[in-house]
Amino acid sequence: MAVTPLCILRLPTASRILAAVGTLSRWVTFLEKYLLSLFFFFFAFREIEVLLARLPLFAEQRTLAVGTTGLFAIVVKHVLLLAFTSFAGAALLLNRPAVRPPQSLRDVGIPLLGTFFQYALAFHTVVPRVLTHNLMPVGYRNEAAVAALVVSLVGYAIAAWSVLSLGRSFSLLVAVRNVVHGGPYRYVRHPMYLGYILGFVGITLGAFCLFSIALTPAYVAVTIYRARLEEEALDHYSAEYHAYAARTGFLLPRLHAAAG
Repeated sequence: MAVTPLCILRLPTASRILAAVGTLSRWVTFLEKYLLSLFFFFFAFREIEVLLARLPLFAEQRTLAVGTTGLFAIVVKHVLLLAFTSFAGAALLLNRPAVRPPQSLRDVGIPLLGTFFQYALAFHTVVPRVLTHNLMPVGYRNEAAVAALVVSLVGYAIAAWSVLSLGRSFSLLVAVRNVVHGGPYRYVRHPMYLGYILGFVGITLGAFCLFSIALTPAYVAVTIYRARLEEEALDHYSAEYHAYAARTGFLLPRLHAAAG
């Protein structure tokens, strides 16, 4: 007689937990669509301001400096950043419903942590000066600036291409919509994260200080873990993902698979 009441009590408790998880997932998805999209639109607006501030400089120069450290390359970098943030904001706002929404705290927390790390270097002005002092020897700073700009340009271009290729399947949080095979996803499973990492490394080269040096390995670790979480979700909910993963690289192209 004591067993029956316990079973009756457990069933409603389990159903309430499942209902609470479902409600939380819907709210998280709602906030991703309408709040985090504004986050990217804000940075897109900031990039527009930067580009408008650069325009008068073109009129002042008799010749257009097209080198890697010239005004042209810097403007291209901000154009790529504008494209990335605009595409990301629009994709979040218009993304299709998830087949599998975020299921746990890590599905939400890890992506948000990775996004925070991605923009953390922008807060260098509030960090103690000793942590932002440039450690690069003076004789190598010009070369480091060139390398930083080149690496950043490549990273931002890959990231923007990736978001454009994802379209309405783009998501910040760990969720499943559909498997994208086009664009850079034809060769790499996580090209957008490759672009993120290259952009972060480029910034670190340009601002070679304790603050950026400490953040870089942490950011790379969080980004790789974030990608692994996405792979777990996709492999479980998408039958085609396993075959897709077998012929593509994780962050870099799998050349032997492409050749075969």
